[in-house]
Amino acid sequence: MSTHLQPPDAGGRKFGDACLVAPLYSFEGDEHKASYPEPFIERVKGYVYEQFFYVPACSDPYCKEGFVRFDRIQPINKNWLEHRGSALSDDMLEYFQIWLWHFLGAELVYLSEKLFLYREAKMKALGLTTGK
Repeated sequence: MSTHLQPPDAGGRKFGDACLVAPLYSFEGDEHKASYPEPFIERVKGYVYEQFFYVPACSDPYCKEGFVRFDRIQPINKNWLEHRGSALSDDMLEYFQIWLWHFLGAELVYLSEKLFLYREAKMKALGLTTGK
């Protein structure tokens, strides 16, 4: 989620070089864990929950359909990270950043009218209201 964070100059104290990361969860279940309920999946796809960013499945690079949890963002030492050779497309990265700003408190309608209208339409189709 970030470039490497520069360790601060703290009078001789050492800080590890870190990156901000957020976990990516798959909707797919297995024999040990049931899949998420369909209403939850549809709400994540409709951007009902500010803390979840929907990620569709793709084959190259391989990624299961699921969601990123912004409420679990944390710094991780860069030495503990392994690059998987995959990245979000430019469009997905743009919407990822917009949704993160919205999660942090920015008004969605000012960030992206397109995403705002998409969310409004999906919520209406799900029988929900935004209250805004």
